[in-house]
Amino acid sequence: MGTAAVVIAIVMAQLVAAQPAAAVAISPNAFVSLHVVSTPNPTLNCASNEVMIGIHFAQGKATCAQLNFGYRVASTIIDPSGFGSTQVSSNPSMHGCPTSYLIQGINLQSEYLTCVSLRDSVGNALDLTAFVHDGRGNDGTQSTIYGINNPRMHVCGVNLAMKGVHRSQNDLFCAG
Repeated sequence: MGTAAVVIAIVMAQLVAAQPAAAVAISPNAFVSLHVVSTPNPTLNCASNEVMIGIHFAQGKATCAQLNFGYRVASTIIDPSGFGSTQVSSNPSMHGCPTSYLIQGINLQSEYLTCVSLRDSVGNALDLTAFVHDGRGNDGTQSTIYGINNPRMHVCGVNLAMKGVHRSQNDLFCAG
């Protein structure tokens, strides 16, 4: 191989290496080891390696799920409530996390959301490909599907996590 060909091969390899990692879909069973968290203060937060999959506003409790397969949080942002906040549904209007982000925490007074994006074990961004507007209150999925009965709460279905929430209607927008 001539010198010019070697230089071209090196430049091409550098260009490929400089490209951002491709986004990949979240695998089934990505969210495991479900448990209930509660808080004496206004903020409900899942641990740093978890996402929120359900909430019981009246009791100040949430169901969190640990990330599986070496998935990890890539970035964390706060999405404020009110004017200018991210909306994930128009029926009803529902506060949620921006594209590619899931809820990890919620302030029960201000309704600010702690939102996280995820990466897989090799650094690829995880792409949310499934979206479910999960009914209001008792019409939505209940935590009993995970064996969580005390308290029973509105949760996202299997392989999904919370992306948006409408507090007064106990309505969830789920993604995975």
